[in-house]
Order: sequence, then C-alpha cells, then structure tokens
Amino acid sequence: MRKLQRTVFPMSIKTLQLPDELAEKVKDIPDLDARITRFIQAEALMHERRHKRFSPETLEAVRKAREAAEKMKADGFDRARVAEEVGAWLGSLKT
Repeated sequence: MRKLQRTVFPMSIKTLQLPDELAEKVKDIPDLDARITRFIQAEALMHERRHKRFSPETLEAVRKAREAAEKMKADGFDRARVAEEVGAWLGSLKT
C-alpha cells in the first residue's frame, strides 16, 4: 500500500492508505488534493445540515441503530440471506 498524503489542511488528518493498484491509477489526476478537499467540505456541510435538521433524540436513535447493525454484522448476520428468507415467506402468503 502507498500513502496518499498531501498537506492541504491547517489541521492534521489521518493519512489515507491506498492500495498500490489504486495509488497507481490516481497518481496523475490533476488537483487531486483540491478535489479531496472539496469532497471533505461537502461532507462537513452535509453533516452540519443533518445535525440542524434532526433532533438530538433522532440522531441518538440513528447512532444506536448503526451500532446495533455493526454488531449484527460482526456477529455474522447475513442481510441477503434474511432478505431471501423474508421474500420466500412473503411469497408463500400469496398461495
């Protein structure tokens, strides 16, 4: 893996690790650091809008749901398999 580290921010951020194959593909992209900066700015704006739009209780419920989903995933929950099972069950109701 090669590191993509361009200092564009007055703050320190985690170094982004790119797989060698991807690093090779992006090495000649002009102004990549500026594009990444614009992406991060857009993400920061969306984050701010979400926090203004939703109540603290809603944001907390979403945080808890994400944590539960991550735990289920770590415990081996297979969403595709469950979706197939639910689909089959729903299909059996039609007959």
